[in-house]
Amino acid sequence: MLDTHDSLQHQLDDTREKFLDQIPEGVKKKLFENLREMESSALLDDVIKQGDTAPDFTLPDAHGDKFSLSDTLCKGPMVLSFYRGEWCPYCTLEHKVMERIYPEIKMMGASLAAISPQTIEHTLSTAQNWKISFDMLSDEGNIVAREYGLVFTVDEAIREVYRDFGINIPEYNGDVSYKLPVPAIYIIDKSGVVRSAFVNVDYTLRMEPEDILTQLAQIV
Repeated sequence: MLDTHDSLQHQLDDTREKFLDQIPEGVKKKLFENLREMESSALLDDVIKQGDTAPDFTLPDAHGDKFSLSDTLCKGPMVLSFYRGEWCPYCTLEHKVMERIYPEIKMMGASLAAISPQTIEHTLSTAQNWKISFDMLSDEGNIVAREYGLVFTVDEAIREVYRDFGINIPEYNGDVSYKLPVPAIYIIDKSGVVRSAFVNVDYTLRMEPEDILTQLAQIV
C-alpha cells in the first residue's frame, strides 16, 4: 500500500496557506466570497453521484487517440478524475499522488484516467510536466463534464485574479467561455455504476489516495 506519511490533504492545506500568506487581503476576500457563493448555489444539484450510471463518453487522449469509457469498463473498474488544468497547483499535487498509486490501481485490474477542458496540446504538456503515465483526456468545451453535472463559469472577479497571476484559462482551454469542471473523483464498477463519488466546489479539498484504493478494493 501507499506510504501516506504526509496525507494529500495536508499537502493541499499547506499549499493553500502559503498562497494565502502571499496575497493581499482584497484578493482573499474575493476568493472566499466566491467560494461561499458557489457553496450556497444549486451548482451541484444535478451532479452524477454514488449509485448513478456514469455517462459513457469517448474523448481524445494526450496523443489524440480515442479513449472510450465503455470499452475500458469491459476490462475492469475505473477511477475517473475531473481536474481544472495544469495551472492549478491543487490539481498538480493531486495527480502526482495519483501517479504514485497508479501501479496499485493496475494491480487491482482497474484503470485510471483524468479529464480536463484543456486542448490536446495542453493535455500533452500536462502529462509530460507532471510525469503522468495514466490516460489524460481532453474534454474541449466541457462536453463530458457537463454530462456529469460539474461545469461552472468562473466569476468575473475571479477571472481578474487569475489574470493577475498570469493564468490564461482561454489559452489552456482554447475558448473564451471561462467554463471549468468542479474537481471530482468517480470510482465506477464494470457495469458502469458509480460506486463512490467525491465532488466539492472547494477545489482545495480532494479525495485521499488511500480512500480511493479502499473503495476500489471493494468492487474488484
